[in-house]
Amino acid sequence: MACQTKSDKDSMYIIKAYVERIKGIYSILEECVHSYRMVKPRKALARQIREFVALNLHWHTFPQQYFQHRMFAKGNKLSLNQMKSYVPPATWWRISQRAHIPHNYSIICTDKSLFADLMDRYGLPHPGIILKYRGRRFYGADGQPLTDSAADALIQSQESGRLILKYSVGRLGRDIFAYDSDGEGNYKRGGEILSAKQIRQRCGKRPFILQPGVEQCESLSRVYPDSVNSIRVLSRYRRGQAKIIAASIRFGRDGQVVDNMHKGGLSLNVDLETGRLGRVGTAFYDTLSYEAHPNSGVRFEDVTVEHWQELKDLIERACHAFHELEFAGWDVAMSVNGPVILEINACPDLYLSQLTAGGLAAEVCS
Repeated sequence: MACQTKSDKDSMYIIKAYVERIKGIYSILEECVHSYRMVKPRKALARQIREFVALNLHWHTFPQQYFQHRMFAKGNKLSLNQMKSYVPPATWWRISQRAHIPHNYSIICTDKSLFADLMDRYGLPHPGIILKYRGRRFYGADGQPLTDSAADALIQSQESGRLILKYSVGRLGRDIFAYDSDGEGNYKRGGEILSAKQIRQRCGKRPFILQPGVEQCESLSRVYPDSVNSIRVLSRYRRGQAKIIAASIRFGRDGQVVDNMHKGGLSLNVDLETGRLGRVGTAFYDTLSYEAHPNSGVRFEDVTVEHWQELKDLIERACHAFHELEFAGWDVAMSVNGPVILEINACPDLYLSQLTAGGLAAEVCS
């Protein structure tokens, strides 16, 4: 078999990059078409075209945000100037590329195991790790190898009411499994009993971590108790100063153990000064507005997040610790003892923050 020349390899790389770009464009168009078909009634077609063209000329890129935030809907009350304050994903991507994140630094954000180790090092509160599973082997939180029997004993010694098995590099709420205590030393999910053998069968060669569940504060548990209802805090760090730009909260529903919007969760704004929830929540897959949680019936505007000032102080400390990141999205759980950082997203998608807080051009483009 003839060896590949450098020219051949370069050509293959270019072809693969081109194919990935085509896939990306197709995915964006598919999302826009899906959003457009979902929403009726719509504004007059001539008005839609005028707004679309105006946003395109303003941002010099495809105005994907026009479809993401359903600005074409007849009931949308945003003025054209307000629409222009919503940053398109393509522009946000360019901004993030100019944010000077050190090469490969983002791995600490995508690998939950590494991130937990850094949180320990910086003394920042997080759920902690019971054990790690990588390469079909088990390791303790200290990185030392564990036998299967030692892993089983560690699981059975836990006192938390719930344990969370989580894919180390998972996204969008995927590959997260909750096991609840039966009060007799076992943790169960349906008919499964959590054990080293069961983890190996479920996870295969993929890396996972096992964490204790977070006992969330009463005010958020009252709204929806089955998931940890996390708060996404968008921050900016420049010239040694940390600033919180926006805060959104997500709630699970219908028995889901995760709050992610791609799993049907609801999201709404959190007032940065008071921690009070916004009046109306929205979902990704429907066009309804929710003034109360559909399962518990709790009105959102009647809820204020506990320990709010403590959360803001924690985010400031975290921004200093991770000062290499100009923009960061922090997922925070509010436990009965105060805020706990679940994970960090380097240059996170602006969709959630702009969905709940409105356009953020003045904050991220300055």
